[in-house]
Amino acid sequence: MKTQAATGAWSEKKSSNSIDTATAVAPALTGTSEWLLLIALGAAIPLLHATLHWPLKLPGHHGLESMALLTFGRVVSKQRWSALSVATSAAVISFMPILAFKEMGMRFSVLLAGLTIDLLYPLLRKPNTFGFAAIAAAAHATKPLWKWIAAMGWKINFGSLAVGLGFPLLTHLSFGFVGGMIGALLGLSTVRFLQQNSNSH
Repeated sequence: MKTQAATGAWSEKKSSNSIDTATAVAPALTGTSEWLLLIALGAAIPLLHATLHWPLKLPGHHGLESMALLTFGRVVSKQRWSALSVATSAAVISFMPILAFKEMGMRFSVLLAGLTIDLLYPLLRKPNTFGFAAIAAAAHATKPLWKWIAAMGWKINFGSLAVGLGFPLLTHLSFGFVGGMIGALLGLSTVRFLQQNSNSH
C-alpha cells in the first residue's frame, strides 16, 4: 500500500528486503549530508553553465544540466523544498564573479524552476522517470513563459524571444525533459544503491 508523506514524497509499505525507489533518501543520506549534497548540486549549476559550451545554439540548451541537477536533488532528498534548495544554492553562488550567470534573469529562472518541480512533485501518483522528466520539462518551460509575460507587460526585449514564444517554448520543454530524465535515472539509481547498502548492514 502507498501513502503520501507530509513532505509530498511517496513511500511504500514493503518488506525489509525490498527497495523503495519512490521514497526520498535512504538512512545513509540524512541530516547534514543531505543538505551538503543539495548545496553542492546547486553550486554545480552555475559552474557547469560557465564551463560547458554545448555546440547547440538553441534556446534553453543549458536545461540539460540544470534540470538534471534539480531533478536529481528532488529524487534523492526527502525535504519538501529540496529542488528549491538546490536552486537557491545556485542563485546565491552565482553572485561570485567567476560563476556569475551572463543571461539576464537567470537567477529568477532557476528559482522558478526549482519551485515548480517541488510544487508538481506531489502530483505524481507513482514516481517514475517519465513523470519526473515531464515535471522538469514544465519547470524549464517557465523560463520562456515569464520572459514572454515580461516582454508583453513591461516591453523588455529578450533575444531568445526574437522569433516569438513558440520555438523557445518547444526547445525548453525538450531540453528540460531530457535533463529531467537524466536526473531521474541517476537519482533513482542512487536511492536504490543507498537503500541496498543500508539493508546490508
